[in-house]
Amino acid sequence: MLVNDLNCFKDLANYQSTTIGPDHPNKSRRTSKEWHAYPIQDFDYQFNSWGFRGPEYEQFIGKSVNICLGDSFTVNIGGPIEHSWCSQLAKRFDTPTLNLGIRGAGNDAIRLVYNRACDLFDVQNTFVMYSYLHRRLVNNELTQQIYNDGENFKYFLEHRIPNVFECALPGWNWIENERKFLKEQEIYFLDILIANYTYTNRDGHHMNYNPNKEYADYLYTQWKQKNES
Repeated sequence: MLVNDLNCFKDLANYQSTTIGPDHPNKSRRTSKEWHAYPIQDFDYQFNSWGFRGPEYEQFIGKSVNICLGDSFTVNIGGPIEHSWCSQLAKRFDTPTLNLGIRGAGNDAIRLVYNRACDLFDVQNTFVMYSYLHRRLVNNELTQQIYNDGENFKYFLEHRIPNVFECALPGWNWIENERKFLKEQEIYFLDILIANYTYTNRDGHHMNYNPNKEYADYLYTQWKQKNES
């Protein structure tokens, strides 16, 4: 398993429910009325025994796979797994494409999952959506701390994954200096500053089908350009 030593594993392994975390009318950024009015209501969260939102992954050990890495935006909190950017990207490939997103993960945890996945699977392509720059993995716990921009930027560069297809969370998650930094690093993100209901799932924060599709389209285009050059 990839993350059974992390504390988040205890809550996510084999989890099944109609809601999780912020995807609940009492915790959502939307009002209860708005939450219940969201058009997509008929889905369940189903996490496998490894703690990921996907099928059981033992069947892929040692075999060729693509992997998708990220935090709750990759997990697609607030919406069906079929609407996630990973699931939409997976439709473009014959190679199995695994969703290795972890709710609350920072970029150090994402790098850890990448390293471990490369040991377990024959990874063909890696697609990553980088998370918040202030998140840290401390004593197997996913934490959030207050750091200055310089510390965050340096820490990110230390954990940035080389030679992968990369993007970052949409613009409403970044302050101005962070957006500038990501652009300087030529890391794509959907440059939208306000998470209005046009873009979000029923929790009012994570992306719905259409922006997820934009990310999937972008990553696939990057892959296609590299493989056709």
